[in-house]
Amino acid sequence: MHPARHIITVALLLSCVGCTKFQVLNALIPPCGYHRTTDIPYGDPPRQRLDVYQPTHAKPNAPVVLFFYGGTWQYGKKADYRFVAQSLASKGFLTILPDYRLHPAVNFPAFVEDGARAVRWAYENAPRFGGDPQRLFLMGHSAGAHITTLLALDEHYLKDAGVDSSVIHGAIGLSGPYDFTPGGGSRAVFGMTSAASPVDPNIEPIHFARKGAPPILLIHGQQDAIVAADNAVHLADRLNEVGAHAQLILYPKLPVAKIAGTESTAKTRSARLITTRARNSGVAARTMRPLFASGTRTKNFWACSVFVTRMWVEIQRIAALLARSGW
Repeated sequence: MHPARHIITVALLLSCVGCTKFQVLNALIPPCGYHRTTDIPYGDPPRQRLDVYQPTHAKPNAPVVLFFYGGTWQYGKKADYRFVAQSLASKGFLTILPDYRLHPAVNFPAFVEDGARAVRWAYENAPRFGGDPQRLFLMGHSAGAHITTLLALDEHYLKDAGVDSSVIHGAIGLSGPYDFTPGGGSRAVFGMTSAASPVDPNIEPIHFARKGAPPILLIHGQQDAIVAADNAVHLADRLNEVGAHAQLILYPKLPVAKIAGTESTAKTRSARLITTRARNSGVAARTMRPLFASGTRTKNFWACSVFVTRMWVEIQRIAALLARSGW
């Protein structure tokens, strides 16, 4: 894009209060370097659709990344995450973005089961788009990271979908809940009626850490007040304890504490946990908070836009890391 046109575009976008943070970022991402095939069904329900981003100049048998977006299991759409697909496709990855069913239409574990069906579709159909099904990676952010790690660790989901868990070559979780008690608006997602409701251990990926799990990369910000960093610390420690391979990357100042104008009521102990690398699974996990509080979307537009932009930068780094690692 010509610099003058770029400046005009940015000015117009910044003046558009009605634009979402995703629309702003996606408008600035180059719409090139890939061929997109949209709304491919991987099941019967309307939300079981996916988009495939095929790199324009990909080498034969390109590695495949299946990305699950976040949104407290209650909102989100694949079209918002073109910036993720472009970042990965530009590094030569065949990239697949599925939608999945959301609460309140469904409760746990329906969205994880949708994820398993998407994995089967990706494994069976990647060759049609030049992808290598033997190099299939799962990646997810926030609620999507929860789905990703459950699929990588709890083997019954893929088995029930008709595919072996060994098809997952590796998994990447960004700011995900892995060792947690649902709070606030997230309780109903997991069938909890109040804070006193018992927590189903099957919702927590940490309980399924196993020696034969695929390699898992966990990335988290130490100042995350939505999903505290001890989720990633605990899961990485547990995986390594049982003989699996987990790598943990922590960012001291990412993301900002008040991403959406809401602050966790729980007093975080992440800094102490990260410093000591505590392995005590009895430490209380953080409660979940919605990314957006009611009525804060416009007020906190810029904070959220910064957050999503940082997420895009992080996706770029992950894509480069995967491309170099030969993982």
